[in-house]
Amino acid sequence: MATTKKQQGKTDTTLRAILILGVLYTLYFAKSLLIPLVLALLLALLLSPLVTCMKNLHIPRTVSSVVLLAAFMGAMGMLGTQLIAPAKKWAEALPEYSDALTEQLETLGESLSNDAEADDEAQADSENASANSLFANLFGRAPEEVQEVTESSDLDISNRVQQAGMEAMLYLLSATPIAIIQFLTVLMLVLFLLVFGPGLFNVYIKKTPEMNGGNLQLVNNIRAELAHYVLAISIINAGLGLCTAGLLYLLGVEDALLFGVLAGLFNFAPYVGALISTSMLCIAGVVQFGMEWNALIPAVAFFVLNVTEANFFTPLVLGQRMRLNPLTLIVWLLIWGWLWGAIGVLLSVPLLVCFKLSAKQLGKFDGVVAVIESKA
Repeated sequence: MATTKKQQGKTDTTLRAILILGVLYTLYFAKSLLIPLVLALLLALLLSPLVTCMKNLHIPRTVSSVVLLAAFMGAMGMLGTQLIAPAKKWAEALPEYSDALTEQLETLGESLSNDAEADDEAQADSENASANSLFANLFGRAPEEVQEVTESSDLDISNRVQQAGMEAMLYLLSATPIAIIQFLTVLMLVLFLLVFGPGLFNVYIKKTPEMNGGNLQLVNNIRAELAHYVLAISIINAGLGLCTAGLLYLLGVEDALLFGVLAGLFNFAPYVGALISTSMLCIAGVVQFGMEWNALIPAVAFFVLNVTEANFFTPLVLGQRMRLNPLTLIVWLLIWGWLWGAIGVLLSVPLLVCFKLSAKQLGKFDGVVAVIESKA
């Protein structure tokens, strides 16, 4: 009997492992289908409270859905037109900025070396000469040839940087048609979810006897919690983006709106998004202001703003919804980044919070929820 239970336990563990691997591989290979579905569901959750409010004002769902979606897309289109020019400018000038930054670093290195003592310079020259002679003896080249090889290697690095920039631009151009198709698919799905989703849900409720009053209330609570979270986190990140853009504009940073939008977008991925935004502003500051201490002011200002938002405003608005263990969150980000790339990283935290809220409402997976919310 004990042996049978042990074998049954091993079988259950094996089946769970196979199920987890099957889910992971399905998420990976079906990402072109699943990413538009997830984006559409989150966007529908964002707009559904407004559609419900307009429904209470006797405005048909079709009309309110079309109007809200058109307004949303109009706002996104206007914002996009403002961002196309600076984004294109940075994409085209990235190789040039890389070369300029390399020159500034070389200049800084030369100034530091010139300030060194004469005997240290003589010793360094002697060591370099010995190294060049050793290199020449080993590879059969004269010291002049060694110098030429060093200079050619610097040119190769510069050419590789420029080539990498061109490859990135070509990749973006090749991915644009697919992105447009997926974008249109998301819009269509959102419209149908807003217009026909509640009707299909009501039909399911009527035709399913198991959905009694308690279960229906539970489902409605889950929908309300998810809609509140998606709306709140979207407003918070939009506010962070606007504040970042305004602060950078006051500091005299070029293309402040572009960096503000990127900061708000990256903030959907806590920790990682803040690190990316801070690094991005460090590079932008060095490019615009040169190798000076004031080049770090935009990054430091954003870091202070982000810390204030993450430790005061977000907990105040969302409360326990955003209580996530940092280690669990980082592992979750890595998993979704491997599965769906950059979009997976941005969607990972909303998906984790949606799972946590649903599990808490259903009263299941209490152990998993405890790990997600753990402070230790």
